[in-house]
Amino acid sequence: AYDGLVKIWDLADPSQPGAVASLRADPRWVFDVTFSPDGTTLASAGWDTTARLWDLSSGQPVDAGTITGHGDWIQALEFLPDGRSILTVSDDHTARITRIDDVSLVERACAEPANQITRDEWRRHISGASYQPVC
Repeated sequence: AYDGLVKIWDLADPSQPGAVASLRADPRWVFDVTFSPDGTTLASAGWDTTARLWDLSSGQPVDAGTITGHGDWIQALEFLPDGRSILTVSDDHTARITRIDDVSLVERACAEPANQITRDEWRRHISGASYQPVC
């Protein structure tokens, strides 16, 4: 789409498709979209060099994150069969596989010392619960 939108349609009655949602997926162009194998996540690829993830499990699409790292627009993307990783192919002549499952995201976040929450930060932001190290 050359307007940066991903449109989701209800095709339960193909003779009368109904618009369900219109998602701002890119400032300019959307080149590809794909659904996860279980149908709960939609991914879009675009001109801004990112892939966007949308959680569809609640019935209303919710922004679920952005995949970055390419140096040029993403031409194509596809979930791997297990649904825990996504392949992106860019005009920068690279292909990347990115893990997107919760366990991998937590492991990656916890591997970076700057991402650890201190007792003081916990008290400041989560005052109603006892401190528990996240990683």
